[in-house]
Amino acid sequence: MRWCQYRSQTREHLFKVCLEWKAQQKVLWAEVWKETRRGKSWWTIRDLLADARCSRAVLDFLATTDVGRLVPGDEAAGSEASEWELRERLEREEERRVEERAVGVEDEGEGDRERPLFLPTLAFWVSAEEA
Repeated sequence: MRWCQYRSQTREHLFKVCLEWKAQQKVLWAEVWKETRRGKSWWTIRDLLADARCSRAVLDFLATTDVGRLVPGDEAAGSEASEWELRERLEREEERRVEERAVGVEDEGEGDRERPLFLPTLAFWVSAEEA
């Protein structure tokens, strides 16, 4: 079971167009406009979640909806992770694999080799050298 009958239940859908959360979306985007002077068409959900000015509005939206909670009637083999959390975890794992390939770290044969928590960007190195 899903929140609505729309085929794809993405973050973009849930935060912007899902009819189930229309009233809460209206409040969310009014608050975002008040804080940033930017409307919903300007934002990707990734940028919305990353912008500290929008934190209160996003948290209020999440608190007044079931977005991010377990999908009703979906007990996924004893897992307590929501569909959203599982999708996010898979996306993060894929991003990690892409980053590792970009710097030449092989997936196979790595064993217990310690991997960095993050890979510094070129801008980071330049700013670190200037300091």
